[in-house]
Amino acid sequence: VYLAECSSKADEYSRDESDGYFSGCFAMLLCRVVLGEAQVLQEADYDADSRVGPACDFDATVGDREAAVNTYREFVVPCQDQVYPEYAILYERLFKTGPRLRGVTLDPAPEEEDDEEEVSDLAP
Repeated sequence: VYLAECSSKADEYSRDESDGYFSGCFAMLLCRVVLGEAQVLQEADYDADSRVGPACDFDATVGDREAAVNTYREFVVPCQDQVYPEYAILYERLFKTGPRLRGVTLDPAPEEEDDEEEVSDLAP
């Protein structure tokens, strides 16, 4: 089971079901995880899984990318029994440039210009 400690990392894996009941919403789980004795890695190790499990030296793997390249810490546990999903979170993504739907950015509404002549014609 793959997990991350930052919601922004989890958001990278979240997908919208565009034609479903929760169209426009994304989801993630907030979980409690028992790591036990964890091997901590700061670079790729393609044999890391061989050292994790019931009859192995480690109970989990921590990819400490935060220390290595200042990004995220990632966690891998071999058994789903080590993970307790405590909350299901549904959310919408908000962007500074305006709403985005299905990968298309909508331009924000143009600001209305003040028409000073029209305003002055209404003044007594």
